[in-house]
Amino acid sequence: MCRIRAVRVGTVSCVPVDLPGLPCEPRLVMDDRQALPDDLIPLLDRLCRRSGLGALRGCLPLPGAAVNLAFRAETAHGGRVAIRVNLRDPDDPKWEREAAVYDLLHRVAPDLPVPAVLLTDASLRWVPWPVQVTTWIEGMPGDAAMVDRYLLPDAELGRLIWRLHAVPVPYFGWPRPPRGDDADRSWPAYVRALAQEGMAAAERSGLLTPWELAGIQRWLEGREAALAADGGGRPALVHSDLHWGNVLLAARGGALSIVGLVDFEWAVGAAPAFEWAWATRPVRHSPAVRSAYRACGGQAPDARRQSVYRVLQSLTMIGAASRRWPPGHPAREGHLRILRTVAMGARCGSDGG
Repeated sequence: MCRIRAVRVGTVSCVPVDLPGLPCEPRLVMDDRQALPDDLIPLLDRLCRRSGLGALRGCLPLPGAAVNLAFRAETAHGGRVAIRVNLRDPDDPKWEREAAVYDLLHRVAPDLPVPAVLLTDASLRWVPWPVQVTTWIEGMPGDAAMVDRYLLPDAELGRLIWRLHAVPVPYFGWPRPPRGDDADRSWPAYVRALAQEGMAAAERSGLLTPWELAGIQRWLEGREAALAADGGGRPALVHSDLHWGNVLLAARGGALSIVGLVDFEWAVGAAPAFEWAWATRPVRHSPAVRSAYRACGGQAPDARRQSVYRVLQSLTMIGAASRRWPPGHPAREGHLRILRTVAMGARCGSDGG
């Protein structure tokens, strides 16, 4: 019988897991607010059996997840797979969005190193959270402690970003069934809609005052005209969460090479410039990444337009902050700092970023 008990953690915590037919493995708990039921792994086992993947033969929690609980698992019929459970925000249809992106990539760009979706279940019928199962890519995350930063294949990542942006998408926005007004929506119009959604979510969160929200609104309105330069072409598929933890590496020919790109839950049809604002600093500030991207024909945005996209990212993230991060979490505080700096600058009449 499975004997998992809840524990409090700030980092990864492990307790024994005993389950007939499965090896004893550690278990990760996100934090003390989100204690998992004792029968989580048996529930996942039942879901995999019912879906045709077969019984779980091993289940190893993966550390480092900010929102989703992730496992590497062995299944009787599906082989080695990745299982992710959406703990914090079960109403977010991100697994459906991500499945649509992976399906698109496997149809139009099968040479890109991305996993295939084997199962997406948001019914909450078998497991009380949305679950996604994908094929497993054997590789090491680029942000792993044992990876030397100076050995990262930056130029290869720049070329991979260009290949991703070459994937055609029919409209600006999240993956969803096409609508009649898609062709008429420009990039500035989409950014305006994204800003409105972000402002509404930030207001609901209660983390920003009306004074701060008004300042952010004023700041965004003063920069809308500059965005037209990014929206002249077709929408590109933008990952929107590029960091080395989502890039899987393996040693080939004495050097590290990219073998996988994962975690497309934030992927969107957007202007390619959007990518650079949402990428983490080691990616967007890498001269080798940007140089390789430009050599393929890509163009990064200027600082003024990039600042707009960074503020939009912070608005989007802070709207869900209470579900994603506890008070004091560095990511939560970082997004709040960006937004409050912008609000202060706008209200005082300075550039604010």
